[in-house]
Amino acid sequence: MAYEDIGHGHPAGWAAMACSHLARLTRSALPVICSVYASAHGDETMGEHRDDCLVAVIHAAGAKEWRIGG
Repeated sequence: MAYEDIGHGHPAGWAAMACSHLARLTRSALPVICSVYASAHGDETMGEHRDDCLVAVIHAAGAKEWRIGG
C-alpha cells in the first residue's frame, strides 16, 4: 500500500511543510514529495524504478528492501 504525495492539496499540513523545507535544503529544481508505505516482506509491487522527483519516504509498516540512487 502506498500513499503518494501526502502533502498535496494541504499546504499548511506537516507533510507539505516538511517537503517545502526539504526542497529548500536540497536546492534542487526537482519537486520534493512525501510518501507513506506499508508493505509485506518481499513485496515488489512498485518494482525497481526511478522517480522524477525527490521522495521523502515514511515506511509505516512491514518490511522492504530499499535501494537508493545509482
